[in-house]
Amino acid sequence: TVEIRVSDTGSGIPEDKIDSIFDEFVTVDPSFGRESGGTGLGLAITKRLVTRMGGSIMVDSIEGEGSLFQITLPLPQVEAPLQAAEAEVEVLEDLPPRQVLVVEDNEINRDILTDMLIELGQEVETAPDGPTGIEAAQTEWQHIILMDISMPGMDGIEALSHMRQAGVESPALAVTAHASVKDHKRILAAGFAGIVTKPVSLDQLHKALSALAAEGAGGPEGRVFETDHSQL
Repeated sequence: TVEIRVSDTGSGIPEDKIDSIFDEFVTVDPSFGRESGGTGLGLAITKRLVTRMGGSIMVDSIEGEGSLFQITLPLPQVEAPLQAAEAEVEVLEDLPPRQVLVVEDNEINRDILTDMLIELGQEVETAPDGPTGIEAAQTEWQHIILMDISMPGMDGIEALSHMRQAGVESPALAVTAHASVKDHKRILAAGFAGIVTKPVSLDQLHKALSALAAEGAGGPEGRVFETDHSQL
């Protein structure tokens, strides 16, 4: 039996949320402007995987101090590590070079999106939050805006609204971990040309940018570019 413990010193989980923390789409703060990310699927998926492996998962948390997750798994002994199968590499068609403004508060996500866009032949400028993104969008003309939705202080919907009021007309793609149809409708109604769901893959981003190039500033008619988990 293998035991795995993960602890943190974060905000903790309120006592009335403990019983539902492993349910799907449950988050302590579901608003777009929350300080922490996530859609409420991580723990649900983890519990499902642990259960299928014949194990168990428990949580102990004190609000304001942190949480401790404990997983126990009955794992068999093996003589050699499994060899990962070689993935097939898909050749992506070249995209026209354009300037893309990435507005994303998470530094790692910002770097990943930047690397992907550069690999796709795009020029990239980044902004760490909504207000900085608004300023950047007005300072230098951009072909496309790639905007994270869940950002503290000012979420992506509010930031795009300020950009439009300032006369910025560049089409914007929303990047979000929100998975519900209701959230997608709200995001598209705010003026986003399309939605790219997290975690973002290179192929997924290529499809979104291709749709913008094919359909112009009008955008890909509110399309949602879902994550292809087989490529992650």
